[in-house]
Amino acid sequence: MGKLITKRGWETVIFLDDAGEMTSRICTKCKELKLASDFGSNKGLAYNKRSDCKACHNVTFRQATSIQNGKRRAKMNGLPSDMTQLVREKIKKRQGNKCILSGETECLTTEHVIPLSWGTGFGDTYGNVVFMSKRLNSSKGKKNIFTWIKGQPDQYQANFHNALVPTLAARNDMSVEEYEVFVNECYSNRK
Repeated sequence: MGKLITKRGWETVIFLDDAGEMTSRICTKCKELKLASDFGSNKGLAYNKRSDCKACHNVTFRQATSIQNGKRRAKMNGLPSDMTQLVREKIKKRQGNKCILSGETECLTTEHVIPLSWGTGFGDTYGNVVFMSKRLNSSKGKKNIFTWIKGQPDQYQANFHNALVPTLAARNDMSVEEYEVFVNECYSNRK
């Protein structure tokens, strides 16, 4: 049996059995109908279950943790950090939800083009973050991206020079040439 509950402006579809126990509900994030066991416990909420399913909650938790880690690492290195989930989503959307170099859509991670560990540069900000495939991000590590890219396939190098560098230069109100000089100076002055 299904019951529509309106509470605090939210409309939630929850299905109950004959004893009044929740059997399933529609997740407020992914909008899919899922079993009650797919929702985490929370005593203060309707039927003692979260309104978002475990899978959606885990994604949100990982994203929040990643942002907190970026802010912490930037602060430890004396760098600015104004990164939010909305800013990350904006970056990812502008990249077409794919790696800016390879075009891969799976296993994307945030890449600080000027590594936070250098202790110099733009920090954890819109002007320093792009989305890359996890394997490319791992390959680059703490290297100077202008040196690292020379060892990558031609198509990645073309995307680097035609998309990544112009994008970050524009975000930082620089020309492409000024941006390259800045990154190389940051590399020379790293901690």
